[in-house]
Amino acid sequence: MPGHGMNGRRNKIKQGGGMKKILIGLIVVLGIFMGCAVEKHTYHGSSYYNPNWFLDGKVVYLENYDRYRIERYFPFGDKEITLEDSWYVCEMNGDGSGKKRIVRLPFEWNLGGSHPCVSATNDKIVLGNGSDGIWVLNRDGSGLKKIVEDGCYPDFNPEGTKVVYEKPKEGIWIYDLTTGKDSCIISDTLAMMPAWSPDGGKIAYVRGETVLGLIYIQQTFQNSFEVPHRIRGLDWMPDSKQIKVTYAWINIETGEVIEDERSAYKIAFDGRYGIYSGGANICRYSIETGETVVILETYTEEE
Repeated sequence: MPGHGMNGRRNKIKQGGGMKKILIGLIVVLGIFMGCAVEKHTYHGSSYYNPNWFLDGKVVYLENYDRYRIERYFPFGDKEITLEDSWYVCEMNGDGSGKKRIVRLPFEWNLGGSHPCVSATNDKIVLGNGSDGIWVLNRDGSGLKKIVEDGCYPDFNPEGTKVVYEKPKEGIWIYDLTTGKDSCIISDTLAMMPAWSPDGGKIAYVRGETVLGLIYIQQTFQNSFEVPHRIRGLDWMPDSKQIKVTYAWINIETGEVIEDERSAYKIAFDGRYGIYSGGANICRYSIETGETVVILETYTEEE
């Protein structure tokens, strides 16, 4: 009988040791699955924002290039790893051909802040979106520098010597690139999205959501127009008499407001075409015919 008891204890010890081995084996297997991806796929692609015209008919715009890897762990799901997330200032022809990168920005552009904006003369570019400040650079990519810490919606005067911009909750300001002087021209905290007219004599801006304000610089005269829709962007026609805002055209001489179904945030005009960013694509439409075409399309592809 004592032997039977001893054998019983030995059998229990053996059974316990077997269970321990099984548990260790399961832990090892789980560790392998958790530490090793069953599948790995690498992708890259670009999306495009904020086009505007150079005076010679070419287009400046922003490119967001990203590269990432998807790792699949069975049965724990997928993991995405960012390999690169870069922003570039770029240039292309007005029909979307001849695209090239001018310079890589030394920071990650924040699309979550104020809607970013780009303006250009023939030899300079200015860009800004609020949280990252306002930057200027030469067209060849040299001379990149920050001129304003907190500002968005910058726009050059025709000579490219001054920049009008929105300072959030502080109104409309002008920065003089020659003197470095920064001065407020509209202290209204609701004033935003300024745009300098091609003739240099006027600045349009949005007040609140549905009012278009107008400053006549030399005459120190102001005017305003009520628009039937929320304004999310504006730009002048080359004649400095008409302004395109979201859903409408405004003739500042007659006060006529003509509704338009196009709802792009920021539309820039060269006289024949309007150009804008829609769904991370760059689109161009004919002012004469109304035909719209995508000239630069966002893409993602596997390597």
